[in-house]
Parts: sequence; C-alpha cells; structure tokens
Amino acid sequence: MGSTCGGMVRIRFLHSNRSADGMKKWEVVGDMRADIGAFPNISQIAEYLHWSRDKVRTLVDGLDYVQTGRSKQYFVVDVVNRLMDMKGVN
Repeated sequence: MGSTCGGMVRIRFLHSNRSADGMKKWEVVGDMRADIGAFPNISQIAEYLHWSRDKVRTLVDGLDYVQTGRSKQYFVVDVVNRLMDMKGVN
C-alpha cells in the first residue's frame, strides 16, 4: 500500500465529469488497489479520496464488506462502481 495515497488517475477521476476524459473503471480500480489495497476500510478510502469519513460512510452504505475485528473492509471494485454511479460515469 502506498503512502502517497493517490496518483494521477485519482486526480483525473475526481476532476472529470465525462468518461470521454479517458477515465475507465479499471484504471481507477488499479490505482486505488495499488495505493490502498483490494479491501480498504473507511479510513483508507477517506484518505485516498480526501473526503471525510462521514462522507465515505454514505458512499459505502449498503455495499458488501468483510468484518475484520472492529474494521469493515470493502471490495475496491464495489467502491469504484459506487463512485462511478455517483458521478454518472459508466
């Protein structure tokens, strides 16, 4: 997991409104997976997206997760799908 939390793919995704900008789901999945792993928790997602944990909780509400102790880990593909749905990019 990277300590820089996010690369150019994340920046392009967050600032684009159209899939024509070259943002493909698998680019975002690959970038997120490289930075925070395949099963990130809420804090890792929040750090990656530069969002509050409360905002991330609304993002992941209803998604499947794996319970590991006190932490819920989400499937990175599900998180990216939800982000794409929110942005209207499919």
